[in-house]
Amino acid sequence: ATDPPYGRSTSTNGESLDSLYARSVASFGEILEKGSRVVLAKPDESMISSVDGFATVETHPLWVHRSLTRHFSILERL
Repeated sequence: ATDPPYGRSTSTNGESLDSLYARSVASFGEILEKGSRVVLAKPDESMISSVDGFATVETHPLWVHRSLTRHFSILERL
């Protein structure tokens, strides 16, 4: 399970969130065996909606406060 930075109070050192998340998931693909799963928390449901080598099993929103709903996605390595 991972909860990468959302770029609000934690710096991404100038890297876009899309790029950071794409690099992260690509790294997961290098270390996870087929059928393995990863849980990814993200600030927007549409981020990482489809990733080569992974299938989204399910996504669950969790309202945190007025300006943040976390979306927990379970991704399975194909």
